Amino acid sequence: MWESDSDGDKIADASDLCEDTNLGEISDETGCSWEQKDDDEDGVLNKQDLCFNTPIGIGMIVDEVGCSDQQVDEDFDGICDEGAPSGGPSDCVGEDSCPSTPSGKVVDSTGCSWEQQDEDEDSVQNSIDICPDTSLGEVADSVGCGETQRDSDGDLVNDYWDVCAATGNQLNR
Repeated sequence: MWESDSDGDKIADASDLCEDTNLGEISDETGCSWEQKDDDEDGVLNKQDLCFNTPIGIGMIVDEVGCSDQQVDEDFDGICDEGAPSGGPSDCVGEDSCPSTPSGKVVDSTGCSWEQQDEDEDSVQNSIDICPDTSLGEVADSVGCGETQRDSDGDLVNDYWDVCAATGNQLNR
């Protein structure tokens, strides 16, 4: 006796869980192609899912393209991770320049906390910059001090003006 196979996937309609498999798509024993399945069980079919391997868990919420907040905003600061395929259920925005900001920190529009920012633009983060007012264009050392701010010999005269930069601190002798 011949059983009908209306979608031509070689699985009889009576056993076919996916009765609308497109012609030419390979289906499994249930009659479903890869595109028709939901491999990560997030409620979004593989064909529309932009975030594969969504962690399965109680209360895991995904957006219409299968992305959880954790997958698009790893540090949960409201700024999307670089290259995030969507805004996730919480609709993160922008692109995070500081993707590992500690929880609870206030961030700017680039996802960076004050400590991670570089307010004087000397290429040294605020958290380690001991000279937070380095002049624009001045080359800073590893702690954010430019030549006009350094006092290598500790004599209270900045190196830039110090004609005896190797004198040492004469005040304590």
